[in-house]
Amino acid sequence: MPGHRAQSVTYHSGLSVTYHSGSNQGVVASGVARFEARVEIYSTELDPKVVAQDDFATEVAGWDGKDYGALTKKLSEAIARLADRVATLVRGQ
Repeated sequence: MPGHRAQSVTYHSGLSVTYHSGSNQGVVASGVARFEARVEIYSTELDPKVVAQDDFATEVAGWDGKDYGALTKKLSEAIARLADRVATLVRGQ
């Protein structure tokens, strides 16, 4: 298309995100949803090394305890925060 150029992106790291399931997940208090994950960023060498890591946890308030669609939305907000944290870790390499 005129005016558009293809861009090539080379990634120099790998990413692993492990969701922690357990008693601290989901709803931890009235109206509060919690999400935890472990983030590890690896080099892409034949013998990869961890170049950044983080134990991520966040709580999102505002769930009424009944509407599971709303709970899903709140946990999606938590995952958006995780994505921001991953981006910060990647930029920091």
